[in-house]
Amino acid sequence: MKRVLSAITINVSEALRSARFWGMVVLYVLLLIYSVRYTFYIGQPVSYTLTDALMADTESFLLLICAVPSAALFAEDWCSGRFLFSYLRTKKLGYAVSTMLSTFIISVLVSVIALSLFIFGLSFINPLVGDIESESYFIRTMMTTNGELLLKGHIFPFYLLTILSFSCYMGTMSAFAALVSVGLTNPYTAMVSPIVLIELFQIIIGLFHLPALVDPRIAFSMMNVPYQILVDESGRGSSVISTLYPFIYTFVCLVIIIFLAFVLIERKYAVNSDLR
Repeated sequence: MKRVLSAITINVSEALRSARFWGMVVLYVLLLIYSVRYTFYIGQPVSYTLTDALMADTESFLLLICAVPSAALFAEDWCSGRFLFSYLRTKKLGYAVSTMLSTFIISVLVSVIALSLFIFGLSFINPLVGDIESESYFIRTMMTTNGELLLKGHIFPFYLLTILSFSCYMGTMSAFAALVSVGLTNPYTAMVSPIVLIELFQIIIGLFHLPALVDPRIAFSMMNVPYQILVDESGRGSSVISTLYPFIYTFVCLVIIIFLAFVLIERKYAVNSDLR
């Protein structure tokens, strides 16, 4: 466990010291600003602007941005020859755990930092929330995820959960991209994989008629879709459903990704006997 935590710490520390990481943070913020160029106005509550930004048609670009500093960790290890040292140091399962979790954490950090900077910058221009009447209309119209928190005056939890939820989306797709890179050990392929994967998921879900909640876009939707799907027919339900679902979804995906990565990396190591 200590070696796994040490490996994750090293990977994350290296990422935080890299120009690539901070370049993607800046690009992420600029893309958020660009996405609200037509809807933003002075006096608009930040909660409105944030929802607009996260529902814009820039999702694929955000996935790409978050994948750039992290999704190629395995591919870069393999291509540079560092794989054998890391693999033997952390053992088989430990390497899969540390690599996939490092990818997830780095991608999440890009999104968390960028969204925090975006909100912080807007707070100097516009109020964090609007008046209760307008917020209530907005939340009921848009069915904003975690919107009930705003109506109860819980401003910080609303922004924190919104940032973490959307960032988990970025991190989960980057982890899936890292899994792809185990088979296609090309750093550039890993970086662009999230864009392909998210579209592939749509095709698979439609082809096999899978439940809507399996779709990442639904699971992490800003439109409170998990709540709308899971609430019972009588109309009773709790906003806890939509608050917890993205994190449960993330956990399940990470368990699957780590297991598959462990199997594939072990097989790749066994096939490439010249590594030993």
